[in-house]
Amino acid sequence: MTCTTNYLRLFQSLHLNTIEDFFNFVSQNFAYGWMNQNHQLHTGTNDAESYYLQSPTELLNSKTGNCWDITELCRCWFQTMTNLPIATYYIFYDDHAGCPSHTIITYKQSNQFHWFEPMFHSYPSLNCHGIHHYSTRQDLLQDAVQKIINYQQYFQLLPDSINHANIHIYEYKQPPYHINGYEMRNHINQSHQIQ
Repeated sequence: MTCTTNYLRLFQSLHLNTIEDFFNFVSQNFAYGWMNQNHQLHTGTNDAESYYLQSPTELLNSKTGNCWDITELCRCWFQTMTNLPIATYYIFYDDHAGCPSHTIITYKQSNQFHWFEPMFHSYPSLNCHGIHHYSTRQDLLQDAVQKIINYQQYFQLLPDSINHANIHIYEYKQPPYHINGYEMRNHINQSHQIQ
């Protein structure tokens, strides 16, 4: 599945021609939440059974999504508007309960790796939001993991003391749209785990 030429026209009509334009647009125009299978919007953590992975068009219309939804919109934009190599990662802490997690998209340009993070703009002191630049993919993932852990600890989703062996990172390909949370996790679990 890749984005169609319809997305090219759509992104151009929204004046989303550069990485910076797109970053500012996503940062400023989307609320955190999720859509269920009946197309109703919710705030807070999604319910895995009724969650519905939105297509980029649906997310652009609803303006409400979680990191999975936002990441797929970003994937579509990068595939449509650039020729840059991209990768998506699912980072989670296996606490055998809620498994706090976050999904990120990265790209490579000019021999550097970049973490494109349009979420978390309401919490600038946590240093997650932004386009972060690194010399290696390993440096990027280490920094992303630490920043995401700090964020989750700040909101008491993780304890102050964690077992680093419980942190897992998967690089995953594009999932089918409209799947639920269980199907999304199954898609990710069948992907490449980073050691």
